Amino acid sequence: MTVFGNNLYASASNNIAAAGNARVYKIPVGDTNAAHWKDCQLPLDQDDKDADAMAVFKGALYVGTAKGRLWRTMGNTPADWKKVNPIRNNSWSGKIWSMAVYKSMLYLAQDRPAKIWCSPDGLNWKLVVPNAFGDPHNNYSSVWPWTLPGTFLLPERELRCRAHL
Repeated sequence: MTVFGNNLYASASNNIAAAGNARVYKIPVGDTNAAHWKDCQLPLDQDDKDADAMAVFKGALYVGTAKGRLWRTMGNTPADWKKVNPIRNNSWSGKIWSMAVYKSMLYLAQDRPAKIWCSPDGLNWKLVVPNAFGDPHNNYSSVWPWTLPGTFLLPERELRCRAHL
């Protein structure tokens, strides 16, 4: 869930195979009428059952999916959504669990194995934490800006990653 422009955005997962894909919804900030939520009509692929990770970065809203797909919009219509997956190989795979903005960079965390990517513009990405931090038991990772400068909290194993920051 995040705020972009004057709207609050949230997602709904769909884990029933025959029922379709996840949905992203928006409602004007401050509107408390549940009937006012609108489907953003994000053109997710049929097998994307989750769209949990969201971040606002440099004037765009980013949404990450369970199939490792990254979507971006700078507008308010379904036609404004663009798939921006940067790397077309096995390095860019796994669910996008979370995203965070820190020091003018967009970070995202993926699973199986845990890895963290960063981008200065949302289009060009660098793998900054590959291969589960060297521990094969780290299947999942999340990124959140933490209160200590240059530190991210990785809650599953409570690791702190200072290597790239």
